[in-house]
Amino acid sequence: MGERLKIKTTHIPDENGFDPDNVLKEAMEERERLLEKSPDLRGFQEEIDRRLRNSGSVENRMAVLGIMNEARVEKGLNKLTSLLGLLKKMRDFFSQGK
Repeated sequence: MGERLKIKTTHIPDENGFDPDNVLKEAMEERERLLEKSPDLRGFQEEIDRRLRNSGSVENRMAVLGIMNEARVEKGLNKLTSLLGLLKKMRDFFSQGK
């Protein structure tokens, strides 16, 4: 399979001062600060990076992120549903004693 070329382009800020290189640099720095504060997210970030590295186009990258977010939300919803069932059982158990 072919190798991806990494070509550095120089972006000149537009008339409004928007500089995509600077925005990317700031976003990466913010991500590192978040991962330092929440090291439990590092594994998830590594999974994101790995999947995006193999996704190709911008459209595919967005689709991958959407699928990953949907799976994460579904997993959280399943945990909440399970907890809700446990809370209902506890409520029923304690209400029987009255």
